[in-house]
Amino acid sequence: MFFGTASKHGAAQMIGEGNNHWPLVHRDDLAELYVRLVERAPAGSIFHAADASTHTLREIAEACSRAAGKGEVSVQPIEKARAQMGPFADALALDQKVSSEKARTELDWRPRHEDFVAEADKLYAEWHATQ
Repeated sequence: MFFGTASKHGAAQMIGEGNNHWPLVHRDDLAELYVRLVERAPAGSIFHAADASTHTLREIAEACSRAAGKGEVSVQPIEKARAQMGPFADALALDQKVSSEKARTELDWRPRHEDFVAEADKLYAEWHATQ
């Protein structure tokens, strides 16, 4: 989402001021957790998958823009986003903080990608290669 808007429009576009948080997890780490869940987790149990970072949405968007060689962030007011996206805009504006401590403790899950912002350049290169 952010890599795409940064590449296409010159700035990663976010809804609201970006003071909210999103839990992030790398696809490879998520795949590893799925394997552990199938092999070890009790039926019906609930686990969260998130890296250990606590960056704001603005910090994530800024990292995406820098990685795309742009460096700017575009703020879309929530009202405008609601008019275009409906209730999904509110979901994107939520402050979401979750912990994967249960997965780490009970399933010995250790994400290898713990900080999206620190890895943004590498992740952008991977994303760009698939476009």
